[in-house]
Amino acid sequence: MKKILFSLLILLVSYLANAQALTREKVPASVLNSFSTKYPLAIQESWQLSEPNTYKVEFTNAKLNHTATFDKAGKWLRTDTKISGVQVPTDVNRAILEELDGYTIKSISMVEVPDRGVTYVVVTAKGSESGYVVYSAKGERISAGN
Repeated sequence: MKKILFSLLILLVSYLANAQALTREKVPASVLNSFSTKYPLAIQESWQLSEPNTYKVEFTNAKLNHTATFDKAGKWLRTDTKISGVQVPTDVNRAILEELDGYTIKSISMVEVPDRGVTYVVVTAKGSESGYVVYSAKGERISAGN
């Protein structure tokens, strides 16, 4: 599981480095249809193309900022949602309070991936060091890194 999450982080970083801004008109209909079906109330869309042929859209839905990724056929690959502490499930919040005492919480994202469910990525800092911890929806630590 750690290798999978690390691979996802590497992919995300390389994805962001190679992303090209797109207008909605240049996004394939299959991707637009999948996006509209999954997020019918989305507003303020901003599209990017990333290698190899994946489409990333940043948008707002229910007053939250999301980033969803689709392949060129329109298959949904993942969604990252920035959340605040009050939106974190009780079990995850409890784990954060117990395990990260003394750390500054820089951000919390809810990450949803098909067939793997939801995880929570907490970006932390302590002094000059920063890192992240990934929790399951039950508050179990899945992985951590710098």
